[in-house]
Amino acid sequence: MRSPLRSASFVLGLALGCAAAAGCHSRGANDAPPSSAAPSGASTGGEAMDGTGDEAAAAAKSVSASPLAGTTWQLASVTQKGANVPVAGEAPPDVTFGADGRLSGFGGCNRFFGTYTLSGETLHVGPVGMTKMACFDHAVGRQEQAFVSAIAGATRVVVEADELVVVSPTTTLRLKPAPDTPAPGTPAP
Repeated sequence: MRSPLRSASFVLGLALGCAAAAGCHSRGANDAPPSSAAPSGASTGGEAMDGTGDEAAAAAKSVSASPLAGTTWQLASVTQKGANVPVAGEAPPDVTFGADGRLSGFGGCNRFFGTYTLSGETLHVGPVGMTKMACFDHAVGRQEQAFVSAIAGATRVVVEADELVVVSPTTTLRLKPAPDTPAPGTPAP
């Protein structure tokens, strides 16, 4: 006969295992990205800290008319140090720039979030937070690191036709609008 403590331990272990497995699910190409990775009112490091909110309001105003806002951009190609790198994994990385100056995305294994401002072609990304799930496919893990580092270290962005080009010191990303998301400059339904 099993002891109640042993049975409870088994049930707890089973529940934790199921929760961990659910948390490791990769987002498919047709799954929607999170609408906001940070809770409303939470500080992601980019807001004004003087209590007036003037800086945050100005940043939000500058990005609200941005051609980046409202479109989920999905990785199409990567160039690192002049060499093309194949896109790895089943679900390509993506990034969504919000009209409120926040960004969020999926790197291939983990989700990330942060803040940004855009002035002309100059993109400044504030501190980026990221989940820390294990990435068992090493090629996807390396791609995720390059993708998130390029977004966080971007110096220039250009929208060319239906493509977003993100340039950082060592990496150039080319992104296309994800399926079922509005094209740049098109209002969401």
